[in-house]
Amino acid sequence: MTDMSTLSDYTEEELEVMRANFRELRNAELARTDHMVLPDRNPPQALLDYRQALRDVTAHEGWPVEWPNIERWVG
Repeated sequence: MTDMSTLSDYTEEELEVMRANFRELRNAELARTDHMVLPDRNPPQALLDYRQALRDVTAHEGWPVEWPNIERWVG
């Protein structure tokens, strides 16, 4: 069993690097799924929920060290 890191385990500089890296990954995933949510595509609610969860991830308590459980959309 491994111990979970918390925000206090990192310097502000380390957290800023993590935030920037994770935003880049999040933005890439949003871009990857952009074409799937065009109005003429009739996207499934699960995909819309997934994309909303990605947008909301930065508001998650403990972010960027802890992420909410977001199931990856494989479409």
